Amino acid sequence: MSEQKPGIVQRLRLAARVYRDGMPARYRKANPMRWPDFRVNTPQWQIVNIEGYIEEGFNANSLIYSAVMYKARAISGVPLRAYSGEMDAPETLPDDHPLAKLCSRPNPSQSWREFMMLQTVFINISGNAYSYIDRQGGVGDVPSQIVPLNPLRTYIVPGERGTIKGYLYVPEGASMQDGIPLLAQDVSHVKLPNPGDPLAGQGYGL
Repeated sequence: MSEQKPGIVQRLRLAARVYRDGMPARYRKANPMRWPDFRVNTPQWQIVNIEGYIEEGFNANSLIYSAVMYKARAISGVPLRAYSGEMDAPETLPDDHPLAKLCSRPNPSQSWREFMMLQTVFINISGNAYSYIDRQGGVGDVPSQIVPLNPLRTYIVPGERGTIKGYLYVPEGASMQDGIPLLAQDVSHVKLPNPGDPLAGQGYGL
């Protein structure tokens, strides 16, 4: 004999009890985000041929180049400002503030405009834009520099329990074994949506 399902009154009582006291312990479930064992602690291969996109698309196709560069020039024309105070009443930080300096020049090699143009090109070609946040030598909570990472050489490393453990950056000419491991909290990963992402939105953009 099958178990009788609770009626609407019982369901409403249960809902009221949950709102008042929280979910009973026996109904609490673990994090549903879990990766297969073969993905955990293993750098994931790129889902597209980024090098081919660069060579055959951006470099060789004038229409693609023009469209991407139009967006890059447009977004780089908007300066990044540093603010303090409340969200509804922000106050612009002075130019000599460490955060304002970082916004003006994210790293010794690039101005904000150059940084944003490169990252815009990266995200439009590969669907991903990575930045390494260097906290050594910074002032307070402000990093010392923010360095763009080439998506062609940056690999995602899933961790356990549905998390991203970090990233592996493989310099030109180096092997995967000689890659540089980066902690997840030290890398900003901006991505375009990928509905087929096996890491449920935490993996590569498309």
